[in-house]
Amino acid sequence: MNDKLTIKQEAFAQEVFKSGKPEKALVVAYPTCAKWKPESIRVKASRMMAKANITLRIEHLQAEAATWLEMNGGGIYRNVLHNLEFHVLPIKRRSTESEQEIFGYTEKQICEKQGSTGNLK
Repeated sequence: MNDKLTIKQEAFAQEVFKSGKPEKALVVAYPTCAKWKPESIRVKASRMMAKANITLRIEHLQAEAATWLEMNGGGIYRNVLHNLEFHVLPIKRRSTESEQEIFGYTEKQICEKQGSTGNLK
């Protein structure tokens, strides 16, 4: 068995990896099949997914992505938390006069009105 993929098979595997939709991947990799009936596209996509070398390539792409995310994802998560903590939340914490007019209470007033049960008095 030849383990190498053709250019079109590689494009198919890449698109399945990106979209998770073999039918869409088939049309991207093999544009002429866009003219086919939907059933014909489903059958051909299914046959492509049955090829061991293609499924192995998709699994390899998934493993690479998981490794990258494991190595770099924590940094992304930390950046999101940093942006929330230092940029978004302080804005939300500030109450404006218009908010006080709309809701009728400042945060301090709400805290003062809450009893030990946490309900407004």
